[in-house]
Parts: sequence; C-alpha cells; structure tokens
Amino acid sequence: PVVLKAIPKQEEALGTLVAPQSVTISTETNGRISKILFKDGQQVAAGMPVIQLDNMQDMAAYQTAVTALKLSQTKYKRSLQIFSEGAVSKQDLDQLKADVDSKKSDVKTALANLNQKELIAPFSGTLGAFKANVGDYVNQGDGLVTLVNTSRLEVDYSLPETLKPLLKLGQQAEVLSSSYPN
Repeated sequence: PVVLKAIPKQEEALGTLVAPQSVTISTETNGRISKILFKDGQQVAAGMPVIQLDNMQDMAAYQTAVTALKLSQTKYKRSLQIFSEGAVSKQDLDQLKADVDSKKSDVKTALANLNQKELIAPFSGTLGAFKANVGDYVNQGDGLVTLVNTSRLEVDYSLPETLKPLLKLGQQAEVLSSSYPN
C-alpha cells in the first residue's frame, strides 16, 4: 500500500573541526626562557605553569621590597608606641604610615613583575609545538605555544542559502573525519 511519509533530505558539506577554546600563550614581558616545563603535544591542567622566564632580578627586587616594607612597618610600630608620650609628632606618624602604604604597593608591584615571568595555562588542554627554546630571548607579546582544549569540538561548515528554510535548531548532523574514520 502507498503510505505518506517524509523523505529525509541529505546534504553534504566540507567543514573544519574547531576547538572553541584555543589560545596562543605569550609573554607579558621581555626575558630569557629558563625552563620549558612540558613537551609538545602534552596535556596540561588549568593553572599549571608552562614556561618560566629568568626571574632572578625580579626575585631580588621582590625580596628587597619585602625587606623595605618590614623595616618601614617596624619604624611605624615603634613610633606609634611612643606617640602618646609626645616623642613623635602626628605629622611624622602620618608620614611613616604613608611610607608603610607605599612599601606595600612596592611589594605588590614587585610580586606582579615576578609573576609575569611564569606563563600559566589559562585552561586545560593540549599544547602545540613550542616556538621557542630554553635560552631564547623573547619579547613582550611573542606567541610561544598554542593551547587547545580538544575535549569539545565544533564543526564549522557552510550550506547553500536555499536550505535555510529547512534547517531547524536541534537537527542531527553526521560528521565524518578522515583522521578519525570510526
């Protein structure tokens, strides 16, 4: 018997698999690469250090700032104790307090500079090929390695505009790849 039935329409399109999370890890500052902590193609978790730039000068600047802060805090605490006795003026005490605040800011700046020497994976994924080696001098903004999260991929393809009325949200699509035939 003849039956009324919808005949599925198939269209083929050539497309590309795209990772929605992909980034080129680059440096925020100039410096010499002292360590590469992973190999090409290796998996990393979010927050893991990937590349370490030479940070000896920044470490010294940070330690100097911390020492200056401790000294400034000690001077302020001592002056605060003898303020009630009139041995220190209010103006001198305010100046010492401002010095402590300034030294705290110096410590934060030195720590930020130190942290810029360690390049961190912003999300979990697979590293590509490194574009630099240990000992290379890199400049601010140089792309050093690509990080791609391949746990979820999207397919980017085009269909003729004449098919637009037939397309609906939630329709199934079959994706075939020569790299992953099964």
